[in-house]
Amino acid sequence: MNKLSDTLQLSDTNCVNANVRTSLTNLHGVFAAGDAVSGSRTVIQTVVAARRAAENIHAFVMGSDRDDSESRFNFNRGRSFDDVDLRNFEGIKVKLREKMPTRPPATAVQDFNEIKLGFSEEMAIKEAERCLSCGCSAFERCDLKRLAIDHKVDPNKTGMGSTPTYSRFTDHPTLTVDLNKCIYCQRCKNSCEYDALDLTASSFDEKGRAQGISLSFNERCISCGKCVDNCSTGAINKKHQIVPVVNEAVREVRTTCPYCGAGCQMLLRVKGNTILEVTTEPDLPPNYGALCVKGRFGFDFVQHKERLTKPLIRRGGQLVETTWEEALSYTASRFFDIKAMYGPDAIAGFSCARATNEENFLMQKFMRAAIGTNNIDHCARL
Repeated sequence: MNKLSDTLQLSDTNCVNANVRTSLTNLHGVFAAGDAVSGSRTVIQTVVAARRAAENIHAFVMGSDRDDSESRFNFNRGRSFDDVDLRNFEGIKVKLREKMPTRPPATAVQDFNEIKLGFSEEMAIKEAERCLSCGCSAFERCDLKRLAIDHKVDPNKTGMGSTPTYSRFTDHPTLTVDLNKCIYCQRCKNSCEYDALDLTASSFDEKGRAQGISLSFNERCISCGKCVDNCSTGAINKKHQIVPVVNEAVREVRTTCPYCGAGCQMLLRVKGNTILEVTTEPDLPPNYGALCVKGRFGFDFVQHKERLTKPLIRRGGQLVETTWEEALSYTASRFFDIKAMYGPDAIAGFSCARATNEENFLMQKFMRAAIGTNNIDHCARL
C-alpha cells in the first residue's frame, strides 16, 4: 500500500491525478474517481464520475476498446455570479427570491414533522418566473458547438462572448438577435433571397474577428425564418421557443405543411411530445428549404393551453364536457335527422389547415361518401 501511495501521482490539491475521460491514473490498470479525484463535489457529480470509471474498468478488464466520451461544450459568462458582467442583465427587472415558509423553532422542536412548509402555488409560479432563460435554445443546431466538440476547443479560453458588447434585438415579430454570439460568417445574409438583412462590420481585429457588427431587417423581410436555419450559432434565434426538460434525444419528423396546397416539405424537431421548431431541407421539393411564416412559425396551436382535448356538448346555451361516445352518438343522430328532413346538401363541411393532410382527406371522404354531398371546403388558399 505504501508503494502504491508513493508512486501514485497527486494533484496540487493533494487529490489523485486521473484522466477526466478515462479515469485512468498514472499507474497501469489503476482507476480513480469521485471525491478522491475531484475533491468535495455533489452526489450527482460523484455518481456520474463513478459510472464513467466503472465503464472504463469494464472495458479494460474485457480487453475491449472504448471510445472517448464526447467533449463537453459548457460555455459560460463566469464561474460565479461575481465574475459575470452586469451588462448581461441590462433591461431585466430585479425580482427577489421567494422565502420558504418554515415552522417556528418553538413548535418544530416538539416533533419530527417537516420544518419547511413548501411554496404555495402562487409563490412557486413567482419563483419560476424569475428564470432569466439565459440558456441558448439553439444548442441542437449550433455548428460552433459541433465543431468545438469535434476539435476539442474550449470557447471559454478564447474570451469569445464572455463580455457583452451588443444589446439583444427583440423588436422583430418572430426572431431575436444577439450579436454577442455572431461570428460574422454571413450565412444569414447570403441565404436570404429577398435581401432583407443588412449586415455590416466596421472593422476586424488582429485575429480576424469582426468588430462593430450591425444587423437589421428591412421592409423586404417576410419572416420566412431561413436566416435562422442558416445561422451557425444562436445569434439569430426564434422567439418563444420551448425547450422541455426531457432526457430524450431530439428527433426529426418529416411531414407536409397543411396550410395550403403547395405541399411544402417540413421537418419537425421534436423532444418528448413537444415540437421545438420547424425546419426544412434545401434538397426537398417543392419548397427546397423555403417556408412561409405560417409553415415556419404557425405550429404553437399543437401545444396551446386552450386547445380542446375533450368533447363538449352545448346544453342550455353552455358547452359542457362529455364522453366521446355520447358526443359521437349525438353528432351522428343530428346528421341523420337533418339529412332525412332536408337532404344531404343541407349539410356542409369546413376543414381546417391546422389538421393534418390525412385528417383533411378523411374529412372530404366522410362528407362525400357518408353524408353524400360535395359541400366541403378548406380554409387554405394558394
